[in-house]
Amino acid sequence: MLAGAAATGIVTAAQWLWNAALTANPIGIVVVAIAALVAAIVLAWKNSETFRAIVLAPGTPSRPGSVSSSTGCGQ
Repeated sequence: MLAGAAATGIVTAAQWLWNAALTANPIGIVVVAIAALVAAIVLAWKNSETFRAIVLAPGTPSRPGSVSSSTGCGQ
């Protein structure tokens, strides 16, 4: 019984190291970065009324005198 528990612990540690090594490659880093960005956006959406207002009003200039992407210059 004790040997089985020790073997499980060793295999678990080896799997953790293998997962860390695979995540450290460039594709893994990009995937983790995208997941972190999505998580940050979801967190901001749920907790910030200001963030939601900015996202829902893309045609509104953020400050007076600025040019909106939907109106353009001189329109």
